[in-house]
Amino acid sequence: MKHFKALFGVESSEIKKTCIVMPLMQKDALHGFGIKKFARGKLYGAGCNKDFSVISTGVGCALNGDAVLYLKETPCKNVILFGSCGLVSSKKGLSIGSLVSPSRVYANESFSRMLLEMSIEEKIFYPDQGVLENLLKIGTKQPVKEVACATIASLKLEEDLSDLFIGKD
Repeated sequence: MKHFKALFGVESSEIKKTCIVMPLMQKDALHGFGIKKFARGKLYGAGCNKDFSVISTGVGCALNGDAVLYLKETPCKNVILFGSCGLVSSKKGLSIGSLVSPSRVYANESFSRMLLEMSIEEKIFYPDQGVLENLLKIGTKQPVKEVACATIASLKLEEDLSDLFIGKD
């Protein structure tokens, strides 16, 4: 793939079978993942350890989606998305900074559809059950909570439709 290195900062052949895609890269994340060298391309950044690659994408469904599509032409076969999620309101023991893992995701990436219909999509995606169970068992200072979530095209429309989102929980 001729543009991969320009976009990601590494050759496509360097990408591992498992990739962790991160819209927001925390300062200590690379060290925590054992990544010693991290390269920046024009759109994305990438680094690898012996077991997996970490891809920094920037925020937005288009950037994340395109990164995953580009990974199709690499050795990558497993994609794990680590990102932040917003809360419509604090409830059920969730607050800003809570660690969560979605058990189902409502796909709402279409800005136009959300704006025109003022509704949320009923198309639901589910994670690999084994991966979900393992994530929920991870021993951290803060427990990982199982939640439903939605991918959203607009923060403003999310606010306007908050009652619909709360009703989906």
